[in-house]
Amino acid sequence: MMPEIEILEESDFKIKFILKNASPALANSFRRAMKAEVPTMAVDYVDIYLNSSYFYDEVIAHRLAMVPIKTYLDRFNMQNECSCGGEGCPSCQISFRLNVEGPKVVYSGDFISDDPEVVFAIENIPVLELFEGQQLMLEAIARLGTGREHAKFQPVSVCVYKIIPEIHVSEKCNGCGECINACPRNVFENGDI
Repeated sequence: MMPEIEILEESDFKIKFILKNASPALANSFRRAMKAEVPTMAVDYVDIYLNSSYFYDEVIAHRLAMVPIKTYLDRFNMQNECSCGGEGCPSCQISFRLNVEGPKVVYSGDFISDDPEVVFAIENIPVLELFEGQQLMLEAIARLGTGREHAKFQPVSVCVYKIIPEIHVSEKCNGCGECINACPRNVFENGDI
């Protein structure tokens, strides 16, 4: 039998499906391919011009790298395949700018993108809090990459799979219920047999 995919639930940020007629090895390779081979935009480096917050520059850069970005694969090239030779151009990277003063909680939606369509995918992710008199001015550069290169490029944050057992009860079953006690994972309960 050929493997089949049955979609159970699908939204902008989540998909839930059943992979039928597939071995655990195929399911695991499917999971690994989604995490490691699908190109995704992520903040790769940050130029911080002014930071009077309580956060170190490295912490802010790390937080920005973990914020998901809407990715358009038809509009951007991988840097190593770009005509600029990886130097950085509008075909392989995008810039996000921020210049804010406290008191304010800085959210992912506060960043201004070079392209109004390429923005952080979720606008209300808190990055840090600035207090009275604190300021943050920076430019974050995002590019395409894959999870094989770095975890920040993984498009799948949670990818869980489990084997759904197929249980056949023999015609020899007399309904004694011993299988309930013998099963270590509580698969059966009284009334199922």
